[in-house]
Amino acid sequence: MNPAEVLSHLKHLEGLYGATLGEPKYEAVHHVAQQQEQISSLSASLARSQQDRRQLETSLIIADQGLQVELDILRQRVSELEAENAQLRQGAEPLESE
Repeated sequence: MNPAEVLSHLKHLEGLYGATLGEPKYEAVHHVAQQQEQISSLSASLARSQQDRRQLETSLIIADQGLQVELDILRQRVSELEAENAQLRQGAEPLESE
């Protein structure tokens, strides 16, 4: 029986047998039902948090992969520029001293 059903059942019993259950027993049972509702709510919140965490992890993995691709492109471009620079240095005439 889930917490909502327990609470509903307790409210029904309160209407029918409230006087015979006695206040202390009813309060204890009601308190337990409230705690079960809180536990259920916290469990749902935890499940949402875990799902959010998994989505963030996935987003970070995707972002990291994208950055790795960009880094590889930049490294390739640096290599090309270094090769071009070396070619220019080889082809450049030495500066004449005066």
